[in-house]
Amino acid sequence: LSCFDGGHAFLFHAQLQPDGTLAGSFWSRDTYHATWTARRASGDADTEMPDPLRMVTLTNRAGRLRFRFPDLDGRPVSLADERFQNKVVLVNLFGSWCPNCNDATAYLVELDERFRERGLSIVGLAFEMTGDFARDAEQVRVYRDYHGIEYPLLIAGTADKTAASKAFPLIERVKSFPTTIFMDGDGNVHMVYSGFSGPATGEAYTRLQTLFESTIEEILGDE
Repeated sequence: LSCFDGGHAFLFHAQLQPDGTLAGSFWSRDTYHATWTARRASGDADTEMPDPLRMVTLTNRAGRLRFRFPDLDGRPVSLADERFQNKVVLVNLFGSWCPNCNDATAYLVELDERFRERGLSIVGLAFEMTGDFARDAEQVRVYRDYHGIEYPLLIAGTADKTAASKAFPLIERVKSFPTTIFMDGDGNVHMVYSGFSGPATGEAYTRLQTLFESTIEEILGDE
């Protein structure tokens, strides 16, 4: 099984094993290789998948989040800045190269329009491909203009998950792009959600919308 979507080249080899499982290899681009095994789901597929709310934990036991990264013009932005004070803050770790991030961003733009006046502040942390600030910032500008994003976007690091984890050490590991973090006005983290189920997933997308919006409503109600 192979795939190329303009940004990703994937190749899977699989062989059926005597016990009914699959075993094989996975290649991504020309730099990554891993082996894998798989078994047939025994019941509801949702119960077989990792829980996106439990995939990562905070490294800060107090549950507080702080960061400082440059915006697309190179100006440093911090959660301590006045614009974020006494706001419910949604932090989105994304990459302009990431298909799921594009689905998530389209939805976050909707949330921004709906909840901004009630006290929601969204900030996107971009993890891009090259590590060259000027080039990555220009790519994120194209992404911003395409989606009509009005919330701030910052250049936080490169797309490698290990490098992203080092650049953003407040969670124990970045396991998925996007990762979305929900915080109250005091900087306390209420929820970390790894991944994104886009519109094509049907009921999973509906459940995600319900979860995101109810979480925002709950935190706003507590402020």
